Amino acid sequence: MTQEVGHGAILQVGGGLPEIHFGHYGFFIGLDHDPDESPDLLETTADILAAAGTPQEQTRRFPYLLTFGGMNPDPEMDFFNESLFVAQAIEILFPGAVLYDPQTGERL
Repeated sequence: MTQEVGHGAILQVGGGLPEIHFGHYGFFIGLDHDPDESPDLLETTADILAAAGTPQEQTRRFPYLLTFGGMNPDPEMDFFNESLFVAQAIEILFPGAVLYDPQTGERL
């Protein structure tokens, strides 16, 4: 399924990870859950919260780890604003989400 979602973004779902495309450039969205099936999720979530979480967040258990990123390199940062749009959409759709930069470990 493909659907326009505003701001020139096209959402594509089905057949793999959901994708959001802005023109020729796309972002993937992945969701990992159920620590019993994915034990590294607990360790990854703990690492994220240790680096970027507030003390209150560090004491909570987060059942999901949602990731998103560019499908291709963007060394000139031509799609930086679009990545912010995706991050803001995630904050709206998932209140209380902890957003961080996986490369620096800093909170967004």
